[in-house]
Amino acid sequence: DAEDGNITVASDISWVTSNDLTLRAANNVVINANILALSGGLTLEAGRTADGASATAAGTVSLNAANNIRLLSKGLTVSAVSGIALSGYVESKTLATLTTSAAASNVAASNASNIFSAGITATSGTTGSINLKGTGNTELKAISAGTGGATIEVAGSVTSTSAFTSL
Repeated sequence: DAEDGNITVASDISWVTSNDLTLRAANNVVINANILALSGGLTLEAGRTADGASATAAGTVSLNAANNIRLLSKGLTVSAVSGIALSGYVESKTLATLTTSAAASNVAASNASNIFSAGITATSGTTGSINLKGTGNTELKAISAGTGGATIEVAGSVTSTSAFTSL
């Protein structure tokens, strides 16, 4: 996969320091294992050049439904050219940011057990959509959906400190 510009996480990763981990791929980032950070943050970038300065033609970030990402002190930042599909459980104790850039790209964090306790920001492509699910109290910081619209399903209270926009 490395020759195709993909990163696949096949074994669990955990760390206790406040260091952040960045996984940047020219094509796709695929999470098929659990990631746990007690004090650090996580950045996942798909469809980026090696230095992160510019986008490539395509790239998605996906989290397998059987796996989870748990960040107990810092936040999650995910950016992808072609789409974000987080089917597994995500827990982010500080702001989570999910951003796609291609016109038809979608953002999905579709596990009903997701916890975004300090807020979430999501931006889809101009014709894409946003699908967010979670539990507990969730603060929507900024939601900018394309013409595909936005679906928000949370078991708990939802507050918003910013505008929702849809093209």
